[in-house]
Amino acid sequence: MDDEKRITTCNRVAYEKAADNYFAGTKELFDDDVRDFCRRLLLTSVKGSDIVEIGCGPGHDAEKMRRTGMNVLATDYCQPLLNIAQMQYPDLNTTRMDVTKIGLNENSCDGVFGYGVFHHVPPSLAAATTQRIHDILRPRGVLVMCLLGSTQFDRRIVANWGEIPNNPLQFEYFTPDQIESYLRQAGFASVEFFRESCAAYDNAPEFRVHKIFAFQVRAMKGSN
Repeated sequence: MDDEKRITTCNRVAYEKAADNYFAGTKELFDDDVRDFCRRLLLTSVKGSDIVEIGCGPGHDAEKMRRTGMNVLATDYCQPLLNIAQMQYPDLNTTRMDVTKIGLNENSCDGVFGYGVFHHVPPSLAAATTQRIHDILRPRGVLVMCLLGSTQFDRRIVANWGEIPNNPLQFEYFTPDQIESYLRQAGFASVEFFRESCAAYDNAPEFRVHKIFAFQVRAMKGSN
């Protein structure tokens, strides 16, 4: 198994193991303020109504966007999480999809939303993944993502993700400069960064010790 497949498989399995006890029933999340900020960032910028969420998890963000009148496709590579999303939000349109292997048509959506997903993409797949996100957007389409960065690490493995022993989850801590480079190379016409945080992040001992921070990016595709 090559390194890219090993990482994505390991991360998928970590989320599958943690799905029930880590996500089920958590409609009010500890980082709701940051999520609200990201959703507003997309919804106030997007020109159409077709939205794809990459890494939707249990579907909370996708459902909130759907209730604003958007046509949302919620995607994730973890089937147990999609099952939770379908159970909690039966009107939500969901499909299983790996963000590194986006199987959607080019020019098929107006916005892409990704909260806490790109920092699980192996660096060797980051440029191709960003390119594919760009390609599925229509002209003037908008991408909004929230990522975790670190001034201490490029990569870190959380050994017991979801408080489950021996359940490793790998994080890739891209810098804003790296993300901008990927986005520009993919063809995005404009790129903006934000540093919206919340008490849960600011006060988390793990974040402080490992110098982890959240940042957001909004990128817009050109008109042609």
